Amino acid sequence: MEKPGFVKYPADIAIRWLTYKNESGGLLDFEYKHFERQTINIRKGQHPDEMYLVNDAKTCKIFSSQSGALSFIRDNHGAEILAKITCEDSAVYVSLPDSSVFPNVREAYRLISDQAFRRVYGPFTVNVGLPVALNEGDEIKLGRVKLVVRHLAYNTKESISYLHNLINEETPESSSSIEDNTPSEPEKAYSQVNKDAEYDLKITKRSTETITCSDLPSTRTNVTQDNASFNENLLAGNTCRICLCDDDDASGPLITPCKCKGTLTYVHLACIRSWIKGRLNCYDGNGSPNVSYFWQKLHCELCGASYPSYINIDNKETEFVDIEQPNPPYAVLEPENSIDRGYFIVSLAKKDAIIGRGHDCDVRLTDISVSRLHSRLYFSNGHFIIEDKKSKFGTMIHNSTPIKSQVIPGAPICLKVGNGILCISMKKAWRPFALCCSGASSEGARFIV
Repeated sequence: MEKPGFVKYPADIAIRWLTYKNESGGLLDFEYKHFERQTINIRKGQHPDEMYLVNDAKTCKIFSSQSGALSFIRDNHGAEILAKITCEDSAVYVSLPDSSVFPNVREAYRLISDQAFRRVYGPFTVNVGLPVALNEGDEIKLGRVKLVVRHLAYNTKESISYLHNLINEETPESSSSIEDNTPSEPEKAYSQVNKDAEYDLKITKRSTETITCSDLPSTRTNVTQDNASFNENLLAGNTCRICLCDDDDASGPLITPCKCKGTLTYVHLACIRSWIKGRLNCYDGNGSPNVSYFWQKLHCELCGASYPSYINIDNKETEFVDIEQPNPPYAVLEPENSIDRGYFIVSLAKKDAIIGRGHDCDVRLTDISVSRLHSRLYFSNGHFIIEDKKSKFGTMIHNSTPIKSQVIPGAPICLKVGNGILCISMKKAWRPFALCCSGASSEGARFIV
């Protein structure tokens, strides 16, 4: 007969807590031999349905109630909550406690590292850092570098131009800096109207003729200030600043996508598109799409004005950037602490992507804390999965949604909390004659969702 508030745990649970003293900038060196280890075992049988793990800077303690954990944290300075263990329908889960109840709840990262697992379970352990499935909004931490998963594309419904919209709408300060550096009278008029008009933008040109850009619909953002215009009446006697030709048949129409003046005013649409493709390095020498490329904010290198997302030619909306969308599945990763704002576009349709500091990596990160071969990103069973490749500091995932992971045999849950590593594992149930009767052994988990 079960006691009130008690449930039956299906197997033994082992809790291991390792504390490092050499934590620097949120990094743990798993090759460092001086650390403190503590183990707590929960035997199979009747236990409270909720248990709380608390660290008091010396030891890790387990409490059978929320009130008991709260009381201990209030009475002991420096004590902090680590995780919550629950048992529901004979399944054991690890989750983070409610931050509205417990004070100073630290951020917890899923840790993927073979070296960390060997530190926890010994050098001859069969447990390894299982890969983790990614979701939109997750934060990947590789050394000191953070990559935010902005988009996971499973199909080709959405245009790649939405990336340009995102960059432009999130950095409005860039337009004001550009306007301050353009002293000519037409440009001053452009800047003033650009500030005042919300839906209509009028650029005064040659004192009599005007070009009007109206609000264009977009699924991602209002692109009122991200449109260029085209007027055939203004093209007589003008040449493209790239190919120096004045015809608009083979290379498309002449447009004015920026605020350059004089002989640099006009450029063929096809010429500027070709230049942008070369700048983004979307294709290799054979013309085949690269596995990944870095999509930066597109702006004119002469006047500094941001390029538009769409152009309006003869009242017909056309994408300014004519870049083929990568074959799905592909991921959009944004470096959070990078100087150059942009996105990594990583296609996993034909091969896996390698993330690291090496020159041959598909996603190259130059920070010294990133290993030369740090992680592997691949697509399997409908999931985008990241795997650590024996990096020095491991690969950590900060989930966009609250962590609640089921503990199953052969797939320990490993979390990096502060300067410690918390690993929770379940012992496999012993079934006599199971192998000889069934003729096959059960296969362990391949990745953690």
